[in-house]
Amino acid sequence: MVSLTELDYETLSALLLNFSTCSSLFSLALTCRTLRNTIIPKFLYARPTLPDNERRIASFCNTILAQDAAAGDAVRHLAIPFGYASLPWGQALAKMPSLCSVDFDLEDVVEVNPSLPKSISAMTHLTSLSLGFLPGDDVLEFLRDLRPLQCLVANGSPSYHITSESPLGDLLLRSRDTLVELQLNSFTWNFDPRSASDCGDRSFIWPRIHTLLIGMAYANYSFSLPLAFPSTRHLVLPPSQEAAPDHPVLLSSISSFFPTSSLSKDRGDM
Repeated sequence: MVSLTELDYETLSALLLNFSTCSSLFSLALTCRTLRNTIIPKFLYARPTLPDNERRIASFCNTILAQDAAAGDAVRHLAIPFGYASLPWGQALAKMPSLCSVDFDLEDVVEVNPSLPKSISAMTHLTSLSLGFLPGDDVLEFLRDLRPLQCLVANGSPSYHITSESPLGDLLLRSRDTLVELQLNSFTWNFDPRSASDCGDRSFIWPRIHTLLIGMAYANYSFSLPLAFPSTRHLVLPPSQEAAPDHPVLLSSISSFFPTSSLSKDRGDM
């Protein structure tokens, strides 16, 4: 019979997900030396929950940056709280080579942590990226160095045009065979479907996306949601009039639907 500590990382991680809080996982780690050495820090630091407390967040960063610290290697998922941009996130992220997902507000962090984008672009295991509000294209150039993603979340403004040549557009096109969740809020969608034939394999179709949010977006060209996102099952519709005729086709295949107005009411202004 295989013991708990002989299981591979992914199997043991799935089992330990049943411990909903860090305190309960820590209690398990204290039951014996073997479990302590297995759980700390490999799993206790895998998905840290950072409180709204500068002293404790700074302590977390210091632990990650400590020489020969194993904590950084253990982190798989990280959400950086808003308002703590002055902490050394760029250096800390560079110490987390196994990160799979990062959630932070790029506009909040990048001005005082210019090394952060470079740290993110070096992540070879990254599959999910939530960027909050985006600054200009000059800051977003690091997106061109990212590997294809499975999940992408970002907020912008109608003045930001997503094109084939923009950093965000380039990432979207390279991720079209891997993305399963896409949330873009307040962008101008400026992929011209009439030029798809000139792009070779860079066609404007994302066949695997099942969760789609295009809240308060605009489209400069006639844009077909069912054609671009044929596998969508969970949808928040944009207010764009150009896409309206195609909505009944898409709605026939989805299992959950939220109009933009109800989303704003439930979550507040985005």
